[in-house]
Amino acid sequence: MTALRSTSAALLAALLVSGVLAPAEALVKTPAEYAGPAFAAINENRAERDLRLLRRSDCLKEFANQQARRMARKKRAWHQDLQLVQKDCGMEYVGEAIVAGFKTGRGAVNRGMMKTAAHRAIIMDRKSRRLAVGARRAKGGGWFVCVLVGHK
Repeated sequence: MTALRSTSAALLAALLVSGVLAPAEALVKTPAEYAGPAFAAINENRAERDLRLLRRSDCLKEFANQQARRMARKKRAWHQDLQLVQKDCGMEYVGEAIVAGFKTGRGAVNRGMMKTAAHRAIIMDRKSRRLAVGARRAKGGGWFVCVLVGHK
């Protein structure tokens, strides 16, 4: 019985590491549980490329959350007016990456944004210093995500 349990535990661990199973995907219930891992994944990707880690921006966070809410409410993704974001947050540059339909924040970054050249370029911008991630789940549907990066 112990050998069977050890084998089962090893198999479960292998499936989790390989990405075949991802129990955390079913556990994401709040926007914060979704956005936190997305924020971490962005900085992990930047660190792998020897880029400066991004810090939180409360101003960008307001705009990211607002855009994620709008997209979730309408169940479609679109880019917001970044000139307004740039002006209101006092930024010289603001870039935006949006995705929808990923079950986790980490998946949205690693399997969504980092696989798209335009999104990857925004996230990996060398001059950027600030980051915000907004996430909202549509009623009866999937997650909508807005990532904003920028610098003053």
